[in-house]
Amino acid sequence: MRNLASVQLILFLFLSWKLKAEIAVESSWPTTSSNIKLLGFFPQLSKKQSGSDLWIVHCRSMFRAAILLSQQYNITFQGQYLTYEEILTDNDVIMTFNQTCQKVSTSNIVGFVGPAYSNEARYIASFAYRLGILDVSYATTSPDLSTIDTGAFYRISPSDEKTVYGIKILFQQYKWKSCIIVYQNDEYGYNGMHLLRQKLNEIHIKTFETIKFDKNQQNFQIDFKKTLLNSLSRIVIVWANKISTTTILNKAWNNNLIGEDFLWILTTTIPLEYFNPVQQQKLIGILTIQPTQEDIVNTTLLNEVYKIWKNYEFDTFPGINNISIYALFTFDATWSLILSLQELCSIEPTCLQFMNVSDCYNRRFLNSKYYYNIMKAMKFLGVSGQVKFSNETSDRVDNISYVIKNIQPLNTTTDNKIDFIPVLQWNGTSTKWIQYKNQSINILWPNRSTNVLIDHKLIQGQQLRIAIIESPPSIILKNSTVIYNNMIENYKIIDITEFDGFYKDLILYLQDKMGFIPVIMLAKPTIRYDELVGGVANDSFDIVMSSIDINAKRNQIVDFSVAIMPASYRIIVRKTESIRSYYLILLKPFVWALWLLLLIIIPYTNVLLWLVEQKNEKNEDEHSLIGIFIVISYPIYRPLSRSHSQIKTNAGQYLSSILFCLQIILLVIHTAGLISFLMIRNPKLTISGIDDIKNGIIPRNRIGILVGSQIEEYYLNSISQGKKDYYPLKTPDEVYTGLMNGYIDASLWSNISSTYHVNNMYCDLMTVGIAFSHSFYQIPIRRGWLYTADLNSNILSFMESEEIDRISAKWFGRSHCVKTNLFDTETKTIVIKAMSKIFITIALMSIISIFIHFITRVYRKHNLILPDTISPQFVLIDLSIHLSELASAMLETLCSLAKDSILNFVNNSTIDFDKLPKKTTFLFVSSKFAATMKIKDEQIEKVFILEENKSRIDNQERFATGEDLIFLLADEIYRCYNKEAKAYFESGDLLKANRKEEQANQIHNELKKTHKRFFRREITIDISTSTITRIIWLKSKLQNDIETERIKNLLDEIVSSFLVFDNLSDCCEYLHEHETSAHIFLIIDTDYDDLIVNDFRKRPNMKIVCRYGKSSSNNETTIDNYSELCFRLIHDLITHYNKLGTNYSNKKYARIAKEMFIKAHKLCKMDLEF
Repeated sequence: MRNLASVQLILFLFLSWKLKAEIAVESSWPTTSSNIKLLGFFPQLSKKQSGSDLWIVHCRSMFRAAILLSQQYNITFQGQYLTYEEILTDNDVIMTFNQTCQKVSTSNIVGFVGPAYSNEARYIASFAYRLGILDVSYATTSPDLSTIDTGAFYRISPSDEKTVYGIKILFQQYKWKSCIIVYQNDEYGYNGMHLLRQKLNEIHIKTFETIKFDKNQQNFQIDFKKTLLNSLSRIVIVWANKISTTTILNKAWNNNLIGEDFLWILTTTIPLEYFNPVQQQKLIGILTIQPTQEDIVNTTLLNEVYKIWKNYEFDTFPGINNISIYALFTFDATWSLILSLQELCSIEPTCLQFMNVSDCYNRRFLNSKYYYNIMKAMKFLGVSGQVKFSNETSDRVDNISYVIKNIQPLNTTTDNKIDFIPVLQWNGTSTKWIQYKNQSINILWPNRSTNVLIDHKLIQGQQLRIAIIESPPSIILKNSTVIYNNMIENYKIIDITEFDGFYKDLILYLQDKMGFIPVIMLAKPTIRYDELVGGVANDSFDIVMSSIDINAKRNQIVDFSVAIMPASYRIIVRKTESIRSYYLILLKPFVWALWLLLLIIIPYTNVLLWLVEQKNEKNEDEHSLIGIFIVISYPIYRPLSRSHSQIKTNAGQYLSSILFCLQIILLVIHTAGLISFLMIRNPKLTISGIDDIKNGIIPRNRIGILVGSQIEEYYLNSISQGKKDYYPLKTPDEVYTGLMNGYIDASLWSNISSTYHVNNMYCDLMTVGIAFSHSFYQIPIRRGWLYTADLNSNILSFMESEEIDRISAKWFGRSHCVKTNLFDTETKTIVIKAMSKIFITIALMSIISIFIHFITRVYRKHNLILPDTISPQFVLIDLSIHLSELASAMLETLCSLAKDSILNFVNNSTIDFDKLPKKTTFLFVSSKFAATMKIKDEQIEKVFILEENKSRIDNQERFATGEDLIFLLADEIYRCYNKEAKAYFESGDLLKANRKEEQANQIHNELKKTHKRFFRREITIDISTSTITRIIWLKSKLQNDIETERIKNLLDEIVSSFLVFDNLSDCCEYLHEHETSAHIFLIIDTDYDDLIVNDFRKRPNMKIVCRYGKSSSNNETTIDNYSELCFRLIHDLITHYNKLGTNYSNKKYARIAKEMFIKAHKLCKMDLEF
């Protein structure tokens, strides 16, 4: 109650003072009888304004004082003194214009001073130009007024662009990266908000919220408190007038939004007495930015005008330090008109003549040309600073200084009273705010803090998206195989426990210090490092924790943290080994004892082969010396072969396979040893450093460079002069595997990574030369990221702590490789002991082959089965009409491969089971035919059904689709063919066995080709961007159909083409081969099955499918009337072309969009005519 009484008392005193001030303004100033007048425009005093900030009263007083000062200086115009008229506006353009017209009609008005509002200034300036007089404004700030080039309008007050520029420099100076803008809902507020957001965005300062304040309702249309608290920014810029700003701050105080959490920056001062003492203490720390008086002013004029003001209206004079800057602008605006008129009358005796005096719309000032030219060249030292105009703009040419005031306590000991204290100043052109008049007063931030306020909410408790890529020792995945096998997209979120490495320890350190929640996004190994940096720029993630250093290209799209560790690059090559020159180099990999053992094994295996390949008793007489020689010499003249026409028995095949394995093993070992001797000849390194790479010691195409990395940039700029003549590597792992596999002879990669790999993972590799291309590893971060300063501060803390030494030693100090030569230094050959187990295994296998030989001979005598008796047949009944296009193609392929085994009956009327060959039969039928089967024939092995009843499908005997059924048919054929091949093999007919085995393998291979051929053209073209539109009519039979020709003639000029097919396969083949990018409108006769129609609908470029003809089914897509068909087709085409036109219009392709809309319009006309 006490606070309410205080507010009421203040309001009563204010109203009394205001009434007194208004009476004083109206009655205290003297008037002079003169016909020459200036017309001043001033806002009407509002009841909501505060007495301590009656800037309007100040402006009116300075306007009148300027007129009286000209009289004191005895400045006359054609023998008369200058006097004034005033209009009090209420931001109502029509009313202001009406009052202006009345004043102009009844008085000799030679100039306008004002108005204060920008929306009024546009009309008053235009009216002044029509009259031929000048209008000089003292408070308008809208940027678009700067472009008025009539010569009749000028303004002393600076544009809002200057204020925005000052705020922009303030943000740069304190390194703030975000803000919230609160603006009032009028032209001043909208223009200021858009200009401020645009200029801040140019320097990557993000505006998180723009909040509109309804100045009429004096309220917000959103939840003000929730919006500010949920925003990431903590700096609030208020772009509003004094009344609205006062109300906004009051609402903020009520919602506890003023204090330590938010910094408020105002564009106008507010009446502090409007707030009670408790509220005032919360206001401490608020900043306001405003234009201010220059250091050099006309003190003579200033003292004289102050004297006049105090003489006639002492009660309203606020004191020298409290006069509004806009009052000083008002004086300079008035004085510029006085000086212009004075100069005009000095050169033109009849300087103030008008025509059509009584008509405000047709009234003309006869000397307007001279009048305008004088003002353009005007230059004088005013009470606000230097005043000067030019031809190029209506703005004041000389720079206006600005001041930032800070609400601070006047007495730091008592803290009772507060005021706006100037703390910073800016001259309008410099790039930095400086201390106000070299004083030592510092900004007192919210909560009375002397530390600069952080512009954003702390990252504590928020998610931080961190991208990583496997690159030991920086990032080491614990189970990379499992992670990558389940990885579909380019990035996958993993748990922080799934990897180790230097950067994991760094993440844990930063998490402990900053309190964020890490979200780890693992990149595929094929992702380029430039793509990782691009992901940060595109906001796919916040930072990248990997060994990334800075270059010019990356620096253009992202920012970087402070340096983490030094970065450099090394050359990686294979280790070398010396050998002596040796004439019998081909024999060197094996010792002589091993060669002798091989000479013994050859005749031993020959004899074994001859024994097991002897014919049975019935054919022993057919042996010849040539046949015996061929079998015995098989291991010599058929090396690396597993079969031969002479090797027919199981034991022989088994023994030949053993010999094949032995030959392969010996060949591989011998080749490896021989290559090692040939390749590693000289202990002297091929290259010694990066200079040898630059000098071409190694061919450029044998140097591996990881694409999209910094080393690629270095190579192109410093070695190849932009030529990509290197061997491209796709993943960091290929830097090492490429050397191991012999694809490259040298690779260039990170010093830290390469040292770790050659010491721990690839012991046969080594680094050569000294490190080069020195830089630093830094963390890429998004431009304008709010938490950059926090991150850098904690990284520096990490670098200065003992953690960096511990973690570096943990990951960079490892070395598990032992320096060993490829061959033992004493023997340098592969000794017989290393091969002893292999030869023992060969001996055991040869014994087993002899045992198999005798067992096979006994078994054949008792269990010989002729393959011809087990050959089955596959009978298909009533399936063709139920198969889809793909299933039909698959069946056709199987029939071509097993035409003697597959019997296909189109319907059940032609089948007679008694006439079928008496073989094992596999039956594939439709569910309709299966229902008619009563007794299962004895020769039928299995029955498989294409089931229409979905509830009975079990995918073992009953299948839902023709594709599944045909795949099962292929499996059964494959199984039976393999069974026949095995029977032929056991009978000794290896030729037929091999042929049958090849046929079995061919089943699935050819079926895969058919399936692949059916879908071989993946549609990757964006159909929505194609303008090709075709109509295809699939008929059940070819006929000279009049309706088809009529539709074709009707739409021939609209669509791209009109095609007619009477055969399903021809139609499908055409669509597969040609139509992947055109829009297809399909008309299909009702004779075709629903499955076929559904297959067509699945095509991505199929727009509409209409079924035409008589049909018993009630389907909305079935049309049986020609007129209805035309109506439906035309309407669908209209929708189609309108959609294409809209799409191209949005993409700014005006010509194509126009063509599409024209086609749609023509179709509309057809629809009306039809």
